[in-house]
Amino acid sequence: MLTFRIVRAHALFALVNDVNNSFGSYPLHIFSDLARFVLTVGVPVAFIAYLPATVLLGRTGELSVHPALAYGVPLVGAAMFGVAFLFWRSQIILAKPDQALSELRSLTRSGGQGRSELDDVA
Repeated sequence: MLTFRIVRAHALFALVNDVNNSFGSYPLHIFSDLARFVLTVGVPVAFIAYLPATVLLGRTGELSVHPALAYGVPLVGAAMFGVAFLFWRSQIILAKPDQALSELRSLTRSGGQGRSELDDVA
C-alpha cells in the first residue's frame, strides 16, 4: 500500500522480506514475550507463517495465543485483503493518471530496459 505514496519502495520491500525470512522460520515460543507480541501484531510474521502452520500440524498446545485466533487467521486474511482492495481502489481514483504514467515511464527507462509497453499508452 505504501507504494502509492513511495515511488521507489524496493528497500522497504527488501527489509520486510528479510524480516520474514529471518524470523518466520523459527517457532514463536523461543522468543521473549515482547518479541512474540511484535512478531504477531507489529510485523505479522507469526500471524502469516507460524499460526497457520501450527494449526495445520495440530500443535495448538504450543501457541501463546488462544487457538481460536490461530483458526481465525484465514478469515482475518480475507478481511485484510478486502480492506487492501478498497484502499487500492480509492488511491487509483484519487491518483493523477498522467503523473503516475510519467513516473512509471521514468522508472522503466532508468531500469535500463528498452522500449516499454507504457510508451504505447496515452
